Amino acid sequence: GQRLEESLEYQQFVANVEEEEAWINEKMTLVASEDYGDTLAAIQGLLKKHEAFESDFTVHKDRVNDVCANGEDLIKKNNHHEENITAKMKSLKGKVSDLERAASQRKAKLDENSAFLQFNWKADVVESWIGEKENSLKTDDYGRDLSSVQTLLTKQETFDAGL
Repeated sequence: GQRLEESLEYQQFVANVEEEEAWINEKMTLVASEDYGDTLAAIQGLLKKHEAFESDFTVHKDRVNDVCANGEDLIKKNNHHEENITAKMKSLKGKVSDLERAASQRKAKLDENSAFLQFNWKADVVESWIGEKENSLKTDDYGRDLSSVQTLLTKQETFDAGL
């Protein structure tokens, strides 16, 4: 009777381990994606998805800790599947670490790409502004009389102040 009870507890433990491993495998595919967004809108969407993943991952890490605590309890109760329990806990913890590392790398690449795209956007804005200013400087009008020279001088001072 006791071995049967131990086997039942072991099978429940295995089912919990497999459930967490399935979730980890699914998310590993997600964090292994090489899509880092090619527009600011796309990168913002990917960062939001990653944030949601991180929240979900926190919950699953707690579940993994609970599953492993259950495994430790089974070992303390001298469950005859001790060797398999230990191996499954080690494997599960390793997969959590691998996912954590991959998720951290993805987050870093998303942040890096976001900074790059923001820089490019700002550079485009500045280049556009410079182009507008260059066009306003390209003139052969040096004034025909005192009034037009003063008007041009005021425009130049306004331009200089805008720099």
